Amino acid sequence: MAFRGTYMARIRQAAALCAALLLATLSCAANAQVAPRAWVSGHGVDAAGCGAPTNPCRSFQYTHDHIVAAGGEIDILDPAGYGAITITKAISIVNEGVGEAGVQALSVATAININAGPTDVINLRGLTVAGNGSGNVGILFITGGELNVQNCVVRGFTSAGLGLYPAADAVFNIQDTVVSDNPNIGVFLEPSGTGRVTAVLTRVSMTGAEFGIDVDGSAGAGVLSATISDSLASDNVVGVAVTSPTGDFTTKLMVFNSVVANNRFLGLSDTGASALTDLSRSALSGNASAYGATGGGIIYSSGDNDIFGNGFDGGTLQPISPK
Repeated sequence: MAFRGTYMARIRQAAALCAALLLATLSCAANAQVAPRAWVSGHGVDAAGCGAPTNPCRSFQYTHDHIVAAGGEIDILDPAGYGAITITKAISIVNEGVGEAGVQALSVATAININAGPTDVINLRGLTVAGNGSGNVGILFITGGELNVQNCVVRGFTSAGLGLYPAADAVFNIQDTVVSDNPNIGVFLEPSGTGRVTAVLTRVSMTGAEFGIDVDGSAGAGVLSATISDSLASDNVVGVAVTSPTGDFTTKLMVFNSVVANNRFLGLSDTGASALTDLSRSALSGNASAYGATGGGIIYSSGDNDIFGNGFDGGTLQPISPK
């Protein structure tokens, strides 16, 4: 659909870089960046030497830049808004159920901007990432080795809830996460270059968008493999889309044990001769049309899906090819 182009250009305007940290309990010079772990609190203060549970920092960005070393962890002590952050190294940001830990982006900003090293692993857990209807992208991934998102909520961003645009090898794992009310795209996976990119979404809810998830291999010529399991794509225009014309990424999407329901145009869309979708043990219901394959795209089915109650249930899906 043509309207994606305008947003793609906006999304790709990435943000700036920063670098890392300092142990809370040590008296080190600012920017020494030696702490393996630091704490933040709504009652904390961003200042040299902050980071201990008894002397927490206030914001993610200050703690990332001045306190915690690469590979370290930022832990959250209490509910608060902790500000937007640009991540430039391996790091974990962890909320172990203390309440809402907010990361907000105002105007056209990005809430979490990842520009890390090619082997860096970034872990985000228990965060509420909010665009308030004006932020551009919730979690923007430009460079890095692996991104793990768990128990998060990403909502209210004008371009994409998650915008994942690696130009090299990358691994994405998204679990137990709600991506809602992002009017353009909920999850946008669009790699470039010639790398190998894999993504697994487990127990992810994608609602209230033009595309609940868009797996797009048209920007490069590598291998793109995505799996959606035990998840929901509902109340979008298109629930699940995979796109890859001939000569672009070899793009494979598996939808397993998931629900694609009540989408206003298509439940499942497969476009392009290099786009392959495998649908297994899933339900397509309440969509204007259950599915559509165009431009040489193929949707395989193992014959164990429930496709019923759509405006158009479609014909018989092609069975899975012999292994």
